Amino acid sequence: MNTCLLEKHLTTSEHTVSTLTYEQPLNESLRLFLHLELLFNEFNKQMHTGSKNNILEAVQHLIRILYTIDRPDLKTKLTHTLTQLTSTLAQLQTFPQVDTLKLNRLLGELDKNIHYLLGKHSKIGDSLKHNELISQIKSNAIHPSGLCREKIPMFDLWFNQPLENITQQLNEWSSELQIVSEIVSQIITLTRNSSPFQPSEFQAGFYQHTFPDNTTCDLIRLSIPNNLQAYPEFSIGKHRIAIRLMQITEFNLRPHPYNKNIHASIALCRV
Repeated sequence: MNTCLLEKHLTTSEHTVSTLTYEQPLNESLRLFLHLELLFNEFNKQMHTGSKNNILEAVQHLIRILYTIDRPDLKTKLTHTLTQLTSTLAQLQTFPQVDTLKLNRLLGELDKNIHYLLGKHSKIGDSLKHNELISQIKSNAIHPSGLCREKIPMFDLWFNQPLENITQQLNEWSSELQIVSEIVSQIITLTRNSSPFQPSEFQAGFYQHTFPDNTTCDLIRLSIPNNLQAYPEFSIGKHRIAIRLMQITEFNLRPHPYNKNIHASIALCRV
């Protein structure tokens, strides 16, 4: 069984229904991009609260971002995915119902980001490696107890500056990573929008789908009512997916299979 990322949102119909949307990436690149999207979103949220306690959380998320992007294949994965998206979208130019102005603008943005990545000879965020304060924070952030200011006097001194000074410094550091955030957001948004949600029937809490020949999927999105108190377990094969809903009666007890028929919504998205 594979783990999945979770996004909560509201769906409005005749009555407002609270739903949970689970996202299951089917390849390693998309799993990485979804994780980065989550980290960037949390960093930005903590940055704009105006509280020093939240700033501490923002620093920890910044360090997690730096650890996550510190891999030699990140540029390759981003470039490859952007190229795939460009190829897919370019095929839409011949469709008369497509807004060619919007499409060409989008293709131009993708092309600009591809050229940026191909022209960058160093690793993304490499300059922050030479920042002494960030280096000290990174070396202590991996401790099981988390980031402790009293163990890093230089960080404690920095943290006791006025809030506006700290915020300005964090903005300067994160600006070097802004392009990654924008590219990841572009990839995830286009992937999510590649396929609409379709109504699906779960028989006794179970659903399966067989892919036709030459059909692929990169991201499964499943939206279910929040009041079910259930979560999905995904089983992914080369030509087939299966989803079993597991119900929770109390969070300190073992979950059990959900055994009722329900209506859900599924989107099978691809890059």
